[in-house]
Amino acid sequence: ANYLQVKDKLTEKDAAVEFILYFDKDTIGHYGALILRKNYKYPVFVHISEKEKFESSLSFDSKTSQMVWNPLIPFFNGVENIFFSPIGAIHKFAIEYLPFENSGFIANKYNIYRVSSTSEIVKRDQKQSFNYKKAIIYGGINYDTDNTTLQEVVDYQATRGNSGNARLAYLKGTLEEAQNINDVFNVKKIKTVFYEGWFATEESFKKLSGSDNGIIHLGTHGFCKVTDSDLRLAVTGGNAQVDGDYAMYNSGLFFAGANNTLRGDNNSELEDGVLTSKEVSVLDFSKTDLITLSACVTGDGDITGEGVFGVQRGFKLAGANALVMSCWAVSDAS
Repeated sequence: ANYLQVKDKLTEKDAAVEFILYFDKDTIGHYGALILRKNYKYPVFVHISEKEKFESSLSFDSKTSQMVWNPLIPFFNGVENIFFSPIGAIHKFAIEYLPFENSGFIANKYNIYRVSSTSEIVKRDQKQSFNYKKAIIYGGINYDTDNTTLQEVVDYQATRGNSGNARLAYLKGTLEEAQNINDVFNVKKIKTVFYEGWFATEESFKKLSGSDNGIIHLGTHGFCKVTDSDLRLAVTGGNAQVDGDYAMYNSGLFFAGANNTLRGDNNSELEDGVLTSKEVSVLDFSKTDLITLSACVTGDGDITGEGVFGVQRGFKLAGANALVMSCWAVSDAS
């Protein structure tokens, strides 16, 4: 979509902000923004900060929030809705929810929507509403499922349908979380399929590809930027450089039996319980409205000019319409 198509979809109370990263003639990096409103003939460019200065001063406080938003505020007169697309280090901060002066968050002043690209506004239907009828929930996963049991579970799931030295610790909190969510959905008359323990296999998740599920909730361990050589070999199968996209093999989620893989004794005929972002990227979640990634560092990854290469990129390439993620390690109790 070009800027004219985006502009056509905006109302008088909307602003589209595309953050950009560029280099001057002296190859010094800069952060900036392109702002588009209904009455603008062209997008307006605003300089924010030199890249090095910006990235070295980032913190979870009003200083960062004001550094990003203050140069843009003069262009928001009469604005109620802001659609913004982050870039670079801005991906790693929920800049819409950082403190902002005395008014709390910037999100208290405006309705702010984070998008992969402001071109997504072209696809926006302002009357869109969701009537969720089905949800898939994962939690309380047994990472120590032995190969024999894992094979039996996979065989069962294949015949009966989807019914339900590195070592990953069992996450008791994810089971409680998933059960609570399941109860809420049942009250709201949303049909649920609940995978826990041995049944939370990588096979069961991959079978969701192409299906019509409004919501998918994943409570598990996540990984990103693995540095341990043995673990890296287990995660990538030695194929990390096949297409030069190592970051996509270097992040992902863990399912039942993953500890077998991390110990090096996984049955090669089974999915290994380690779902990489690369594997996610070739699945189809275009019919899924919301995927909640309740795991560590699911929003993190290698920052490039094309965005963050990690778990979130895998799900975006798979067509997921909305994601809930974390850029940090998260305690099980939280």
